[in-house]
Amino acid sequence: MNIYNEKQLEIKKQHHYVWADYMRYWSLNKRDVYYTKKRGGIALDSVKSIAVERSFYKVRKLSSEHIDLIRGFIFMSNNKELIDHHLKSLKYYLEMQQLYELSINSEVKSEDANLTFEAFINNSVENQHFELERDSQPIAIELRKLNTTVLKDKEKMTDFLFFLGNQITRTKAFKDTFINSLSMSPEKNQGHLVDDCWWFLSLVFGCNISEKLCNDFERYHHTILVNETETPFITSDQPVTNIYPNLTYKQPPRNNETDYFYPLSPTKAYLISKSGRFKSGISFVDEVFVEQVNKEVSMGAYYHIISNNKESLKPYQKLVGKRIKLG
Repeated sequence: MNIYNEKQLEIKKQHHYVWADYMRYWSLNKRDVYYTKKRGGIALDSVKSIAVERSFYKVRKLSSEHIDLIRGFIFMSNNKELIDHHLKSLKYYLEMQQLYELSINSEVKSEDANLTFEAFINNSVENQHFELERDSQPIAIELRKLNTTVLKDKEKMTDFLFFLGNQITRTKAFKDTFINSLSMSPEKNQGHLVDDCWWFLSLVFGCNISEKLCNDFERYHHTILVNETETPFITSDQPVTNIYPNLTYKQPPRNNETDYFYPLSPTKAYLISKSGRFKSGISFVDEVFVEQVNKEVSMGAYYHIISNNKESLKPYQKLVGKRIKLG
């Protein structure tokens, strides 16, 4: 049953929830960046050691309770195509789960089958995120070049927006914030169930956000923000931040409360927004704005804020994780 080649059978245990190649835009040597450590302080280290967790996207067995929970979230959408897509994906994983159980219970053992299933369990979700990252890269490069023509091209922007939506939901910060929000639920076990099947739910939520961004493409302002100030844009282990004015974060934002800010480098950022604060095209920002968004990025981070120099992180160290604690 070996459906993978030798390279594909290499097990990926260390799962990044922010792409290492993305973080390199804050590196002076294409490898190391300055970042805040989990237990405090600022370090200079390889991007491969940041925003990573062992087995974060590992596929886990789904019980009937997990399946009911997942289906409940799927059917919260009003989009039939999305619902069908998610149900098809769920069916695929359940079929693979059934095949895996048949394999491990079989009297005839197959090393090829064991290797294939082990690769599927550890690599399949991580590989989906890599494909989204890879497909978004050409547009990200054009945005960094200040090519505004792509901002008007929905077809070209679709891959980038699908990456963006999934980047929002794939992180540890989003996961823990979402699970914490369930603490008031009358279903006391719901948080544990969500944790167990987060590897699948994060894809559902990410796809839903992405589809919304694409469907409402013409209703958003698409802006490349240029920062020529002394203060660089920083990024984090939750790199997409909603900077819509006056959000409280005590409850989910309404549909129109969407200003997703995504730093592309210390000097460039992409903003997809409904507030009207910036029009589509290129906008040059001042120091006040840069400091404001750096604060927002820091509060939404889990452990790490990231920059191209140590001094630019110091003013924001104590803000890291504030929003998660508020949740």
